[in-house]
This record gives sequence, structure tokens and C-alpha cells, in this order.
Amino acid sequence: MYKIGFGFDSHKFKEGNFIILGGVKIDHYQSIEAHSDGDLIIHALSDALLGAAGLGDLGSYFQGSEKDKGISGSVILSEILEKIKKYHIINIDICVITEEPKLKPYAAKIEESLSSLLHIERNKINFKSKTNDGMGFIGRSEGIAVFANVLIKNK
Repeated sequence: MYKIGFGFDSHKFKEGNFIILGGVKIDHYQSIEAHSDGDLIIHALSDALLGAAGLGDLGSYFQGSEKDKGISGSVILSEILEKIKKYHIINIDICVITEEPKLKPYAAKIEESLSSLLHIERNKINFKSKTNDGMGFIGRSEGIAVFANVLIKNK
């Protein structure tokens, strides 16, 4: 049976000099305010995978406890993959909404990183980024948001 999952994450920016998206470190004059490493792509993707498998959401497994402080997105994703191991990932579509940094130059690196972390072919992953046309907290460069859709199938 095929199953679809949808995930979302958003965070505020804070002072810093880089962000991590999809396991890729990106130089930027701000960082992500988060309890973990702030990898919004991994968070939204994990939420989508859990949702597709009918296993709740990311907050059910990582609740912001002391043991999760600073946890890497790759560790989170590894644990989620273990929970959905009876499924194959068919397709992933990710959309990042941010005014800056401009992410198009990083698209291939992000897809390659996710391919490696997920142990799937890169052609099963689509990454895109959009602006918010200057509207809201994203438009004011106060934060960033990510949407993720996944299609999985029983093994």
C-alpha cells in the first residue's frame, strides 16, 4: 500500500554564522534558534515520514529534553528510519521558504546529502526554495520554514 505524509517546521533566526539544512552547512550571517542543531529540512522530513507511516509526529519522539539538546539532524533521521523500516521511500518533495540565504546554489548538495542519509537514489528527492515576497516573519528575514511531502510503500 502507498502512503503519503506531510511535514512542516519553522524556526526563528538568531545571531550566528551558519545554518544546517538537509545535513549541509550553509554560511549565513544568522543561525537557527533551536533545541537541536536546527536542521529544519530533517525535522519536516521526519515529521512527514512518521505521518505517512501512521506513527505520530517528531515531537512524540524528541520532546526537547536535555538528552536531545543539540542533537544532530542525521541522528534524528537515523532513528526515524529505524521506526519506518518496513517501508520503502518512493518520493520526497521539499520546499524551503526563506528570503535569505538564497538556496538554489545548494540544491544539489542538499539532495546528495539527503540521498546519503536516507540510503535512496537522488532522483527520488526534489528540493526547491521560495521567498515569501517580503511578507510576514519570513519576509522580514526573522525566520525560515520548510514543507515536506513523502510517498512511501510497504516493503
